[in-house]
Amino acid sequence: MIELDVSRIKNIPGGKEHFLKDFEMRPIDTGIEEIFFNKPVALDLTILNNDGLLNLTGKLEGNVRLACSRCLEFFDMLVFAEMEEVYYNESQNNDLSADDGGEWISFKGDKLDITTEVVKSLLYALPMKLVCRQDCRGLCQNCGVNLNASCCHCPKEETDIRLQVLKQLLEEKE
Repeated sequence: MIELDVSRIKNIPGGKEHFLKDFEMRPIDTGIEEIFFNKPVALDLTILNNDGLLNLTGKLEGNVRLACSRCLEFFDMLVFAEMEEVYYNESQNNDLSADDGGEWISFKGDKLDITTEVVKSLLYALPMKLVCRQDCRGLCQNCGVNLNASCCHCPKEETDIRLQVLKQLLEEKE
């Protein structure tokens, strides 16, 4: 859990605090794969008390271990993300309704639990297609050999594999 102590600024309008911290992150299960962190995630965050609302802004940096979507080999990637969140203290009588808050996040006590927002920011910063390198050749679609490591000996056909059924139909007609 990633928590930040805001006891010094939560009741001081205009109060500001800067946090430079490293946090160990557990693997993130995305439902498709697990993302592992090679080293602690570095946080550089600033929290400003804006009339009872705590505005958190800053940057994150993490080194993750991922599987390439082309060749399925694991590789390391440096991930940079930005965070911008607004927190409100739900224990204060500040006349905030759910409609006023929009994307605001509630907190109680003297600590902000920012774990969910850190995970969300890191996941949003990942590219849609995870590849170990831009020129990754992937796997042979016939035998499954990693084409980055060796050559396969499958016969090279000029027909696109997606059109194979059409080719067979044409051959049957002849």
